[in-house]
Amino acid sequence: MGILYISKIRIVEQDDFNYDKARYVDNFDQLLNVIKSIDVKNILFTTGSNNLSWVEQLDNYEIYIRVLPYEDSINKCIAAGIKRQNIIAMQGPFSSALNTALINQYNIDCMVTKQSGKAGGYDEKIESAISNKIWLITVLCNK
Repeated sequence: MGILYISKIRIVEQDDFNYDKARYVDNFDQLLNVIKSIDVKNILFTTGSNNLSWVEQLDNYEIYIRVLPYEDSINKCIAAGIKRQNIIAMQGPFSSALNTALINQYNIDCMVTKQSGKAGGYDEKIESAISNKIWLITVLCNK
């Protein structure tokens, strides 16, 4: 049909910072294995509401999830079995100080994120995880 197709995929690599509590996974199956292999109880997911199939497999953990404040996002969380009081619906960007406040408020010992780059606040998540000495698990976006 003569339609120009342009694909822009960012290549995602592991970061070069040195933090012994940082882990990288290619997908949510690997994520579950990593979570189950470390000593954590309260996990903050900052990965959004599009893929919540993993929730039922983490019923021994207290799951908190930060999502955009859209009705659809909140409904997906509820449908997946996340407690209403554990849904943090906020609009970013999020500073390191705000991430730290959430870590302290909910006694978070592990943060799960996507490697979202500067625009997605990834650097601030790294900074707050390191300063609070919690686990940081990064789902590599394009693997």
